[in-house]
Amino acid sequence: MPTHRYDPSWLKCFAECACPSAQVWGNTRVRLESALGSLYEAQAGIRLAIAWGYFSQVAANEVLASMNCLGGRIYGLVRK
Repeated sequence: MPTHRYDPSWLKCFAECACPSAQVWGNTRVRLESALGSLYEAQAGIRLAIAWGYFSQVAANEVLASMNCLGGRIYGLVRK
């Protein structure tokens, strides 16, 4: 009886070869989650700059609104 029939590593390799799109989606998801984290970090920096008085809330409203929209799109893609 062949040994590869019950070898978990062989089965894993077969599953990965049979469905390469799962690997692509996994990499894409990691990159999207990283982008979302970077976006949150940038938003925190802008809010901190507002709190320290570098610029006003009025000046940052449009930028923060755009960032919130982008964050929602990325979040939706990650959760698909």
